[in-house]
Amino acid sequence: MPSSPTPSQVALASAPWATLAKLLETDPSNLRLRAELFERALAAGALDVAASALDGALAIDPLGAELRHRKAVLSMARGDWQGAEAQLQGLINEGQHDPGLRYNLAYTHFALGESALANALLVELMQEQPADLMDQVLTLRLRCLHQEHKLQEGVALYQQFEAQHASASTAGTAALMAVDLGQPALANAWASRALAMNPQQHEALVAKGSVLLGERQGSQALPLLVRAERGHPRDGRTLSALGLAHMLNGNFAEAQMVLHRAVQFMPGHIGTWHAIGWCAIFMRDLAAAQLAFEEAISLDRNFAESQGGLAVTLALRGQAQSARETLRRAEGLPGRSVSADYAAAILGGETQDAERFEKMARRILGAQRDAEGRSLADLILRP
Repeated sequence: MPSSPTPSQVALASAPWATLAKLLETDPSNLRLRAELFERALAAGALDVAASALDGALAIDPLGAELRHRKAVLSMARGDWQGAEAQLQGLINEGQHDPGLRYNLAYTHFALGESALANALLVELMQEQPADLMDQVLTLRLRCLHQEHKLQEGVALYQQFEAQHASASTAGTAALMAVDLGQPALANAWASRALAMNPQQHEALVAKGSVLLGERQGSQALPLLVRAERGHPRDGRTLSALGLAHMLNGNFAEAQMVLHRAVQFMPGHIGTWHAIGWCAIFMRDLAAAQLAFEEAISLDRNFAESQGGLAVTLALRGQAQSARETLRRAEGLPGRSVSADYAAAILGGETQDAERFEKMARRILGAQRDAEGRSLADLILRP
């Protein structure tokens, strides 16, 4: 009696490429079939199936430019950005100038942090106006400008093209740039437009969530940022904003876990270390708070708010002399530190009862701002 098919065999038989794979068994030299199998398997994330189909095609036509382009696309899908960059640049050096090829090279440059190289290619492509690529080209160019902190230029570029190319991705990317430019009304309008077209557009979710957090609307921001995190669980900025949402909602244990995940992906973000420190203070874990503020100070010793946070922690731990020395350092740095004010209040005996402690600590997280107009929330929300 024949054995029943295993679950994996059933899954393979029902895969979107199964019929093509069967046809290819009877016609293994059919390049058109191999190309279609590659595309379907790649779209489904079955990279091994895609690679097998492509290897067979390259064995038949090893110099085919289109096949070698697909090999570079496979490298991109695997996250081998350097390999993809070399493969794509090699094709261009041979005289291949297909817009899709140049766009993919720009994308690999961007993924490697080479925004200037990517932007140069994208400027050329935008001048050519490739109809089937224009939204993607504009989105990637906006992301390059964002990566280079050219926020004004990026917002102006989107406004120039938004009537013709206001896709979910372009609007969402522009919205996040507007957040960083300090234009919450514009950010909210563009994020809302993007989410109306695509409720899962990542930058739009983060932008709208950030605007709500800036207004201290943690409960409204939370579901947006949860959706953003589900789609991009390794994005430090998303995680940092999500942690702040939990903080504003008073869920400090959850906030602390999320914020620790955030600094795994952006360990140099001082605002997130501040948030970790304040979470620990709210949870009365003063040793952990001290470690967080010391980490922030190791990143920038001349940031008054870091020194102020450490002074608060030392004061709460009863280390009055060390707290006063740290407080003097905070007060000697440019800008007023709200945390330093709080440390001075503790050392002055103004926060002995729990209710007053809670009230003053929440001022740090809430609307109280420093000399540059920033609150702790603003520090966390800025990349």
